[in-house]
Amino acid sequence: MSLSPLHVRALGRRLGFLHRGGEGPTLVFFHGAGQGARHLEPLAAAVRGLEVMVLDAPGRGESEGPALDRTGELARLAGEAMHALGKTAWIACGHSLGGAVAIECALLPPGRRPRAIALLASGARLRVSPAILEAVSSAAQEGEPMLTPPVAFASPDPARLAAAHALDRAIPPASALADWRAADAFDRMEALAEIDLPALVVTGTDDPLTPEKYARFLADRLPRASLVRLEGAGHMFPFERAEETARHLEAFARAQS
Repeated sequence: MSLSPLHVRALGRRLGFLHRGGEGPTLVFFHGAGQGARHLEPLAAAVRGLEVMVLDAPGRGESEGPALDRTGELARLAGEAMHALGKTAWIACGHSLGGAVAIECALLPPGRRPRAIALLASGARLRVSPAILEAVSSAAQEGEPMLTPPVAFASPDPARLAAAHALDRAIPPASALADWRAADAFDRMEALAEIDLPALVVTGTDDPLTPEKYARFLADRLPRASLVRLEGAGHMFPFERAEETARHLEAFARAQS
């Protein structure tokens, strides 16, 4: 079944989700830097039986801007949106920068935080090199899209790159810049021990952007974490290996019901 648009107001903003109904707990997906809900649509659509929601961060898709440059602010928006929708049993699932948002969701006050978190190709700290920040800033000034680099893919064939880059071009450059600034500012290395929620950590063994050591740090420091290694997978495994990733998410989610 395909995903359909869903809208909700939270903290004075109109937020847009891609949504498909199903059983609980609800999987709520957060995308990576410079991306949008459509980048995670293949993964969400591959999840069987469970309700799924994929958020467009502010400043793209059908979510009102301006874009946010702090992951904690986006987590607060998500918590309020789930409260407005009456969702008490939800799992925060984040890819890359979205994993940082999921971690921040786990630190929200009771009544707003999720039941569990799933972190895909992410880390407890996401420092961005000055060269990348400068490149994204220059692209934003020129109004040019920031395209996902081939190194993010395990198999960067032309068709896959073209599909991802078509989605990248739909993201306003200023919103992409806010995302990368949010990634650079994110650091919750000292807070992981406070997160007493079930956590699934999934890593690609061939990911040069958030390497396996990032996932092992998360799995070692989060009190209730389990680690899944995807052999030969790169940073964009939610896009490249959606079906396989979905099976792990399903098993994890059903264990929380």
